[in-house]
Order: sequence, then C-alpha cells, then structure tokens
Amino acid sequence: MKFLTVSTALLLIAACAPSTPQPTELEGAKARWNARGFGDYKMHYQLFCFCPRETVQPSSVEVRGGVVTKVTILETQEVLDPRFYAAFLPVDALLTQLDKDLPLDPNSIFQNIEATFDPTLGFPSKIVYTEKPIVADASRSYALSDVTALK
Repeated sequence: MKFLTVSTALLLIAACAPSTPQPTELEGAKARWNARGFGDYKMHYQLFCFCPRETVQPSSVEVRGGVVTKVTILETQEVLDPRFYAAFLPVDALLTQLDKDLPLDPNSIFQNIEATFDPTLGFPSKIVYTEKPIVADASRSYALSDVTALK
C-alpha cells in the first residue's frame, strides 16, 4: 500500500512539472498574452541563477510601455536600484527568448528548456533552463505569478 501511495504521488508531481513547450503551446501562449487587454502590468517575479543577490529575491516588477520601470523586493519593500532592472525581463522578452531558444540547438549550452504557461493570460509561469553537464553556472529559472494590470 505504501508503494502505491508513493508511486501515485510521484506520478502527480511529474504531471505538474514543466515540460519542453511544443511550438503550438508557445504560439498559443503568445496569442493569449497579446490578447490580454492591457499594456502596463505588474507581476511577482523570481529569478533563480548564479546572479547578484539583489536579482534573485522574490520581487514585484512593474512594466510600462514594455519596459521594466520599478522592481520592489517583496520581503523588505525596498525599491531596487535601476542598474539591476536588466535582470528582470518583461513577459514579451521572455516569450521572445523562448521563441529564439526553441527548438533547442545541439550547440546550445543548455541541455533542456522547460516551460509552463498561464492558461488565461499566456505568460510563462515557469521557465527552467538546464545547462549541459560540461557547462558551469548557466542554469537559470524564472517563476512569474500574479500578473495584474496597472492603472
């Protein structure tokens, strides 16, 4: 019985894990994002990488006119210095980057790229870039949530 419970749990976890997006998935996500009905937005954003400490903390990111205009660390409410804003990619830039990176080129430094997309707005809720074993410190992940329109 214990084996069955553990097996079921592992299957459920695997079913929820991100996978390499198919071209139709990515195109569908881009179409949903382009049809969202608002231009300026804010989102919760977390970057996981070997990056400066300021850029890997859970943050609220504001995007106006397609450009990051404000980043606030959620825990401290500290507004980041704009010199760090380049680490925070707007949704359009993340979707464009995925479009360029997929399908994965054999000469890429990445072994795998996985993504999941919000079913309503189409933004990437999770992106995971996994480096090849011979490459150091290139892996990175993005987690986005709570995308809402700015007034």
